[in-house]
Amino acid sequence: MSDRHILDRRNRLFVLILWVSIGLSVLTNLMVGATGTMLVVLIAFGAAGCGAATLLTYRRIAIEYIMYLVPVIMTGLILMLLLSDPQPLFSTYLLIYINMGMMTLYSNYRPVLFTAILSFILTIYAFYDPRLHDAIFAEEPLIYLMLYIVLGAITLCASTLFSERLQRQVMANSEAVQRANEQAGKLLHEIMSSVTILNAFSTDQKERAVMTRNISKEVTHACVEISSTIKQETNELQGIRASVQAVDQSIGEMMQQMEEVSIILAKLQRQMNNAANPMGWNGKSGVPNAVDEPTVNSIMMEFMNSTDQVNEQADQMRIAIAHLEEQYRVVAKAMVAIATSKEQHMTAVEEVVGSMELQHNQITQLVQSYDRLDRRVSDLKKLAQAYDHSDVRGVQ
Repeated sequence: MSDRHILDRRNRLFVLILWVSIGLSVLTNLMVGATGTMLVVLIAFGAAGCGAATLLTYRRIAIEYIMYLVPVIMTGLILMLLLSDPQPLFSTYLLIYINMGMMTLYSNYRPVLFTAILSFILTIYAFYDPRLHDAIFAEEPLIYLMLYIVLGAITLCASTLFSERLQRQVMANSEAVQRANEQAGKLLHEIMSSVTILNAFSTDQKERAVMTRNISKEVTHACVEISSTIKQETNELQGIRASVQAVDQSIGEMMQQMEEVSIILAKLQRQMNNAANPMGWNGKSGVPNAVDEPTVNSIMMEFMNSTDQVNEQADQMRIAIAHLEEQYRVVAKAMVAIATSKEQHMTAVEEVVGSMELQHNQITQLVQSYDRLDRRVSDLKKLAQAYDHSDVRGVQ
């Protein structure tokens, strides 16, 4: 609350006190049977002065100077009462002390001192006025009257100085408390905002943890599949190795059999050449040579044996060729299986790479979230330090 606002409220209070005082004065004068002139002066002057003070107060005009206008109105009203009363009373003069006492409500020594000065002026005027002097100051020395005003003014000024100092301290403490409340409100707002951020961060971390767990499962499953594929490829390669060895062996057997067939064919050729000489024509006479039957039979038997060996070797070659075709089919099938496994292996590797990239993004977001959380904690720490060093401790 500002000083101007407090002063305005006190001005309103004094306006109310003025109206109540005038009302009580009129009522008291009616009860004691005062003259009509005195009542008219009281009502007219009091209404005019209080009306002016009321207008200035509620229009908020010259707020800082109304506290000097009020003692002028009160002092003027006291003087008018003394002058309008056919038999002035000393009790009416004593209203100047009530006037000074009322000014202490402002908690400011200046209006009290100003009222004391006005009381000096009123006392001197009344003391040297013949009618008022004879009525109320006949046996009162002026120096005593002045001394009483001075003592009253000193006492009331000291009281107002103490009240003013206390009020300023209270205002300073109030401002400190208000700043502390603002700091506490800001700190509470930051805490609520931080709690919201922490809740969102916790939810995000739970989601990322679930996603990371799923990625880990997928990576583990992919690694198991890759291991199984590699094992299968190893088995396929071992089968290919065995098939290649079998093919090499079959080729070797076929080469051996072909050599044997070549030997048999060469043998048949020699036998045919040997058989042609006995059964050849005589060049001199032009008549076929005579051949013994045993020789022909021997040649035929060797020919038939050689034919059987050739047939046997041909069968073995057919078997070897069939075996070779089977081995080639096995090798082709194994190569197809390896190619398929390689494709599956590459697909699994791509999935693992994609999962690892996704996990890397999740970890990056996690680091960013921790950075935001760290900044929020730093802000809260600064606010807490500012709150600890605020004026609240001074108030306490």
